[in-house]
Amino acid sequence: MIALGKNHPSYIPSAILSKYIWNFHHETASLKPFLKEKYGKIFHEINSEEPLDVVFKTVSSLVEPTVIHFRVGSNNDLRDEMISQLVSKGYMNLEVNELIWNETEWRTSLGQDLLTIISAGKIIPSILIVWMLWKIIYSGQRNTKFILSYFPDIIEHVHEFEKHVGTISAVFFTTREGELEVELKNNQLTLFTIDSLFQKQYWLWIVNKWDETRFNEMMGSKINYGILTGKWLSGKTSICKHFASKGMTIIDHKAIHDDIKKSYEELPEPPETVPMEAITDKIKEKIKH
Repeated sequence: MIALGKNHPSYIPSAILSKYIWNFHHETASLKPFLKEKYGKIFHEINSEEPLDVVFKTVSSLVEPTVIHFRVGSNNDLRDEMISQLVSKGYMNLEVNELIWNETEWRTSLGQDLLTIISAGKIIPSILIVWMLWKIIYSGQRNTKFILSYFPDIIEHVHEFEKHVGTISAVFFTTREGELEVELKNNQLTLFTIDSLFQKQYWLWIVNKWDETRFNEMMGSKINYGILTGKWLSGKTSICKHFASKGMTIIDHKAIHDDIKKSYEELPEPPETVPMEAITDKIKEKIKH
C-alpha cells in the first residue's frame, strides 16, 4: 500500500487492510481441518514466514513432479523388477511407445497427428512426445512421481522435456551382479551423447540389484544426522532402540553428561556442573568413530 500511494485506485487504508488480514487468519483456522479431511495427502501447509528462498524451495518440491528415467542396460529383468517395485509404491510408469499407440488407437487430435507422421515413415518430433507426457503429468491426478521408459533417447528429447515439463531427478542404468562399472560409449566432450550428458549433468546411478533403502538414498532421502526430542515418558528411548536396530548410532546427550559427571567424582575438587565443551568433545569422538 505504501508503494501504491493513497491516490492509487487499488489503495486500501491500513485499518481496513488489518481487518482483511484478521478475517483471513480467522477463517483459515476453520478452513484447514476441512481441507485436510477432504484432500488428505495432497493438502500441504507451508509456513510463509520462513525466508523467501526456503518457502520457494518448499513450494517447488510440492508442485514439481518427481521424474526418473531408466536407461536400457544389460539387465532388463532388474529394470522390470525396479519399475514394478516403484509402481507399487506410487510411481506411474510412462511407457512412451505404449502411450503413442494408445493415442493413435483412440484417435485423439494428438493421436491423428502422430498417426500421420508414422504412416509417412517419419520420425516423431520430440515436442509432440513431450506434449503427450505433459498432458498426463499435469492432468490433475494425484500422482506426483513418474518413470520415463524408453524416453528420452537423444539429447534433444532431454532439452525439450526439461524446458516444457520438468527436471529429470535421477537416471538409472541396470546391470548384472558383478558389473560395478559401465563404460559409456563416446564419453568425451567432443562426442557428446545422451549417456555422457546423463553422466556429467545428472544423477546417473548404476545398480545391479533392487534395494529400497539404497534407492531412497539415491533420491536424496538419506539421513546423516537427526535430533530426537520430547517430553518425559514420551517414548524417546523406544524410538532410539528402533533406530539402533536399523544400524543407526545413537548419541544420548544425557548419558554422556552423566558419564562425565561420574568421572568427576574421582577428582579432589569436582566442578559443580559439567562444562558443555566436555560434552561436545565426547559427541565429536562418537561421530568420528
